[in-house]
Amino acid sequence: MQTIHINDSKELQEARKIILYSTLVGIFLGYISAFGSLSIIASPFLLVVYIVALVGFYRFSNLCNTFIFRLMIFSILLLILASLLSPFALFVPGFLQNDIETLIITSIICIAYASMQIYLLYLICYELAARTGQKEFITAFRLVCVCALLLVVGLFSSTMIESESRTIFSNYGIGNGGIDNGISNSNARSIQVSTFSIPYTIAKFVAIAAYGFFILGIYRIKEVTIREVNQIRLEK
Repeated sequence: MQTIHINDSKELQEARKIILYSTLVGIFLGYISAFGSLSIIASPFLLVVYIVALVGFYRFSNLCNTFIFRLMIFSILLLILASLLSPFALFVPGFLQNDIETLIITSIICIAYASMQIYLLYLICYELAARTGQKEFITAFRLVCVCALLLVVGLFSSTMIESESRTIFSNYGIGNGGIDNGISNSNARSIQVSTFSIPYTIAKFVAIAAYGFFILGIYRIKEVTIREVNQIRLEK
């Protein structure tokens, strides 16, 4: 299998710089866009940075004869498809009997979408590790999985606790109307928010660590191997 050293390939050096700097700038703009007043300003720049990163991965994919860029296009198309179908989700509750059915259907759709995106990310990270020899990409993927698991646990726990708390309030005669109803709803909401906030906070730190390992993997690229066959299949 042919190997290209970064000192011998200006194209590899440029691809690594594009990916590295666009990722760093993208993280910074993503942090800024979290603030409501700055999101409108940061969003167009974030889109430009994302396109620049795609250019870097396109060059990297051509150089290594790999499928990473195609997987990223698949991920974008999947996101676009989900965005186009999301308005139809507003009509789902009208065809279901209760909130539990709505929650189940919505959860299945979200899990299916997230699973497909995670599978694409799995292929991307493991292929990057195979081409560069940097295990940081695998660590980054595992941290993303931990982050996703924390979010799922937080959402599931907060939903279940809210349901249980409403049942308790109802059994004890709280929330039958007026002020009591407002108090029960407020208590249920506060329990739900506090239950979700803990795993969500942990997930944010895990996500930062995942970005850190990904950036470290890009920075440490010294050589790459070229695929003999450009098929979407991980090499053993």
